[in-house]
Amino acid sequence: MVPNLIGGQVVLFRERWSDMAEEIREHWDLDYVITDIDYLEGCWAVVMSEVYNWYGQSCFRSSEFPQDKIQEAWDEGRYITSIAYSGSYWVVVTTRVEDCSAQAYVVGSWSHCLSEVENLWEKKAYVTSIACDGDFY
Repeated sequence: MVPNLIGGQVVLFRERWSDMAEEIREHWDLDYVITDIDYLEGCWAVVMSEVYNWYGQSCFRSSEFPQDKIQEAWDEGRYITSIAYSGSYWVVVTTRVEDCSAQAYVVGSWSHCLSEVENLWEKKAYVTSIACDGDFY
């Protein structure tokens, strides 16, 4: 999901998730939010930004695709703003976003996902994030 208003940004790189989680908490205290997260070549990469209309952010990880945790976030009024897979676990960032009213995700083979995305496009929905573990998108 792309924020409307961005102030300053920082980019963080850490090999261990525990080190990254600590760095994220420090920047949350400075009113930054995660605007992108990815795992590449054995390293976590996180972009944190000053965003006017994002707040109440949380981040969780799971070895299985976290359908129940995502539903809990939606029930609390938070939306997926970034998602990544490390090869071992998923990291999902959820945020309260002004002017966001609905969200969906698609799980399955690439051909199933493409078909579902095309159906969502017909309903005027937008793709805001993609992640893959070989089976899930």
